Amino acid sequence: MTRQRRKKGDGGLYPTTIRAHGDTYRYFVADWKDKNGKRHRAMGATPEQALARKNAKIQAMANPVPRRAARPRKPTGPTVEEAAEMWLAADQRLGETSRRKYRSNLRLHVFPFVGTLPVKKLDVVRISRMVEGQQAQGIGESAAWHAWKTFHTMLAWATRTRLITENPMDYMEAPKRTNHRSEHIDRYIDAHTDTALGIIAWASEKDSPIHGFYPLIMAMGLGLRRAEALGLTRAAFDMGTRSLAIRARLMQREGGGYFLQSATKNGHSRVVPLPQPFYEAMLQAYNLHRDDAAVLPIEDAGGVKVGEGQLLLVREDGSPIPYNSWNRIWRSI
Repeated sequence: MTRQRRKKGDGGLYPTTIRAHGDTYRYFVADWKDKNGKRHRAMGATPEQALARKNAKIQAMANPVPRRAARPRKPTGPTVEEAAEMWLAADQRLGETSRRKYRSNLRLHVFPFVGTLPVKKLDVVRISRMVEGQQAQGIGESAAWHAWKTFHTMLAWATRTRLITENPMDYMEAPKRTNHRSEHIDRYIDAHTDTALGIIAWASEKDSPIHGFYPLIMAMGLGLRRAEALGLTRAAFDMGTRSLAIRARLMQREGGGYFLQSATKNGHSRVVPLPQPFYEAMLQAYNLHRDDAAVLPIEDAGGVKVGEGQLLLVREDGSPIPYNSWNRIWRSI
């Protein structure tokens, strides 16, 4: 029996195989070209099934079913990534260093899992899957903890600004982390204390090579945040009550330059009494740069200038002490 030859464009029918999950499967392919020369394929377990599916596709292409007009989508609000950028831009209390750190935490450990999700759709289940994904990637305890803390702070802002009704992370337990530095300090607290007291005594000697850093070292010993210590003004030093008023922070502008922000990190001011050694150190700084200490603008959280302040702790030339110098000076000591 002679098989009837197919006309040009009718296409072909041929067997093929595919391997999946260690097994080999055999099926048939019927292909053809439409009037525009575009090739199509239909597959089946038998030649008859492949040809039947081919004919069905040809009929469907010849008589297409009109598509219903898509319903207008309800607005879902910003995605997690968009909401994060809104938060980082809106929180004027953040310094540029913190802003870069928070953005990095989110970009590396949060956005890959929920970044494109509308922030309104975040729930405990989705955040739990994010944590599982982080664990599968093998990120460290510290990185996971910082990512959690940053994300929680962002969602707390989203709650305050009514982007979401509640923070789902409030119902979850934060990941645990081992604070190796704290364990080390606890173990060797006596040695650390002796070292710190020795440094203070050494710095207090007028012929010491680190005597110029004595006020800065004592400010470190007050437990102030770095931005708070470097943002101390001469007006904050009250010789009558022997105290420091902590009500501003040294902030670095994006692109360079410094200013004072009239709020601490948590938005509150406080007064720190000065024991005698600390008072003498602050008095040394006050008298040393009486005339040449830098004067910086003081701005509120909205970036509006509300005054000026002359710095108390400065470099030898009277300029502000940069953030990176804080750590460098301590390491050199």
